[in-house]
Amino acid sequence: MSFIISKQEPVILYAGGVFGRRRCRAMLGAGFNIVAIADRDPSGVMDAPLPVHTAEECYEIFGNVAMIVVTAYGLGHIDIVKNLRAIGFTRALFLPASLRSKSAKKMIGIWNEFIEGIYDGIIPDFDALFEVSADDYTISQKNGFVTALVHKNHIKLLTKEGVELISKETDNPHAAYFFENKNLNSMILGAMFGSPIDDPRVVEIFMNETRNIARMEHYRNMLFDIRDFYEAPALAVFSLSQNAINIIDGNHRTVFLVMSGITGIPVRLPKEDWEAYFREPQAQEMMDYCKNLDTLPRAIKHPAFMLFPVLEREPDAEFSRLYNNLSIQ
Repeated sequence: MSFIISKQEPVILYAGGVFGRRRCRAMLGAGFNIVAIADRDPSGVMDAPLPVHTAEECYEIFGNVAMIVVTAYGLGHIDIVKNLRAIGFTRALFLPASLRSKSAKKMIGIWNEFIEGIYDGIIPDFDALFEVSADDYTISQKNGFVTALVHKNHIKLLTKEGVELISKETDNPHAAYFFENKNLNSMILGAMFGSPIDDPRVVEIFMNETRNIARMEHYRNMLFDIRDFYEAPALAVFSLSQNAINIIDGNHRTVFLVMSGITGIPVRLPKEDWEAYFREPQAQEMMDYCKNLDTLPRAIKHPAFMLFPVLEREPDAEFSRLYNNLSIQ
């Protein structure tokens, strides 16, 4: 279910901070019908242009009116969403920082319109925010290939199966590159064949082997911006049987990012490989379960869950079942 939030209807701002109070004044000046400010601790909100209440008090006074959550930090915390829903607010606009569903993207777009002074838009229902789509987690798509972030633990140097996959896809641009440059990869395709990208032996080779030192120094001397690596990601294929992303071209930049402490590594791979890696049905099952949790009992390295908070504890049987079904760990 979706709903429309308009300039004329009563609206509550969840906005006790400086940024929120500033937005409140601006929206009041634009003729927006804001009736109150909600905050976890009303007594700590100073110089507010409207009465300040807890969210529970706001619901008692105004009922299930539209709620706009304003924060300098972007909101998006699942516990806030759950709290508003538990109180009874089902019509809320917020910025879902840790969700990238189609509905979440729509909410972000509507939020940006509000900031720009456009006060009418269709707001997705809370439940729709948790709809998982593999396409939503891509950086770009072009010519049958996808650029996306994958967890560093899922990356390996090219495996024998990866070579076989490339060999079968004669029209795959990866194939031409690999076979033209296979001699350059001979060292890696020896003892390092199929090794995790953060294997100490791999790091030793890339950081200290003479031929690689200059390349790694080049990356160190660059004005480091992860977006540069989005534009020139490592080329890869996905090995289903090994549950691994096989790097074909871009080992140096990938090792550099891992050594720089980056967890989400940009790669470019065929769209069908991305979809096989993402496992959309299993990811949706896990999302349906996790939306009822404040924190995850263990980290899930799948792209849809990498930003979720984790409080390590013994997972229950259902979480373990879904975790094993997702299987990219």
